[in-house]
Amino acid sequence: MMPFLTLVFTQKGLSATETGLILGWQFMVGFASRPGVAALGDKYHKHKQLLLLCSILSVCFMSAIWWVPSREHKGRYETKLMFTCSRDTEHDTKVSCFEENGTAVLTTYAGKHQF
Repeated sequence: MMPFLTLVFTQKGLSATETGLILGWQFMVGFASRPGVAALGDKYHKHKQLLLLCSILSVCFMSAIWWVPSREHKGRYETKLMFTCSRDTEHDTKVSCFEENGTAVLTTYAGKHQF
């Protein structure tokens, strides 16, 4: 999941700076907490249990991103195109598609496309 976090943050509406800060803090917290967790494992001889606990916490925190609400996308536009396609009943090889305003988008003759 790690390689796709930047895409997830972009879809949530975060800027590149905010994404970099979040990912940077993630690694800094991990770097700072590893010696303490290792010391606890050595002191109480509970290495397997601590590994399991850290794995469960990691999954919980990583999956929590899906419940973070998305922001408005500034400067991004969603485009929706509506097409109406019809087949020429006289000539079974012709299919034409039109936008809502009547502009021809695609005409197909026996598998060859004309835009």
